[in-house]
Parts: sequence; structure tokens; C-alpha cells
Amino acid sequence: MVAPGIFGAYATLFAVLGESVFAVHAALAICTLLTGAMLWRVVGRLAGAGAAAWAALLFALASVDPRLLATAANTEHFGNLGLTLGALACIELRSSRSLKYSVMCGLGMASACAFKQVAALPAAWIGAMGLWTVLRGGGESRVRRGIHALHRQAQHQAHSLAHEPPIS
Repeated sequence: MVAPGIFGAYATLFAVLGESVFAVHAALAICTLLTGAMLWRVVGRLAGAGAAAWAALLFALASVDPRLLATAANTEHFGNLGLTLGALACIELRSSRSLKYSVMCGLGMASACAFKQVAALPAAWIGAMGLWTVLRGGGESRVRRGIHALHRQAQHQAHSLAHEPPIS
């Protein structure tokens, strides 16, 4: 069963750009670009600029790999856009308890579910985290603290290895 969102997206797309392969590929390129930009922002907010650059690079490489059917405008591409929008809005809720971020989070999750029914579980999880953030009052997330702890541990191990005598 195909989710109803894809039909609306293609109907809108074809009404604006005409029924052509170019229109489908243009929509896929825009969707991929927006998803990559939001992914960069999400990872940057959670793990820093270096991790964000790697995430964006890996996403870009996977987005052009024909073996992954990445150039075939599937419903997953459009669903990922909604999930990423929702995740970004949820993260922005931590610093600004603005109604617009709550609405963006909900719209992103609803959009993801409209394109792919299996997005309901991650959408519910991200939505619950957004609600928890609003109810709890924001602040630094456990995820961010966990990432920083792992980073410090990796730095400590790298420092220890650099100062150990060579094994002979």
C-alpha cells in the first residue's frame, strides 16, 4: 500500500513543472538538498561541526549512489525530509520554547507518516521527545551529554596511546 502523501506531492509537482522525468528529478534534488541541509544542522547541534560535516558528506554520497536506488525518487526520500524537519524542530525547542517549533515538529512528523507508514514509530519517538522537552523546560539533552562523554573518552584513549612506549 502506498501512502497518500506521494500522490499529493506528484500531483503538485506535475501541476507546477509538467509531467516529465526532469520534474521528478528536480523534486528529488530539492528534497535531497533540503534534507542534507537539515541533517547537517541536526548533527551540528547535537555533536558539533566535525560530525555534521561527516554526516552531510555521507548523506550526499548515499544520495547519488544508483546501487541504493538513490536517484529513483522513492517515498523514503520525501519521508526523510519530514523526519529531519521534525528532528530539527524538536532540537530547536530546547533553546526556544516557541509555538512555531512545536508546530514544525508536528508537521514534519505528519509529513513523514503521509509518505511512509513505517515512519510512524520514529515520528512518534521524535514527537514524544519534543513534547518532553516542552514539558520539562528545555536544557541540555542527555544525548548531547552522552556524545560529549564519548568524545572525551576517545580523546583520552588517543592521548594514552600516543604516550605509550612502543611495543618491541
